[in-house]
Amino acid sequence: DKGIMITKTKRGLESELFHNNAFFALNCHSDTHIPAI
Repeated sequence: DKGIMITKTKRGLESELFHNNAFFALNCHSDTHIPAI
């Protein structure tokens, strides 16, 4: 879901990255949505 990354503010994006770490980053950069375990 690359569109989500575009619509988020920088602050909001950093917050999500902080809380969700690799899982959010993977979902943001991948269309496969493989769980980051």
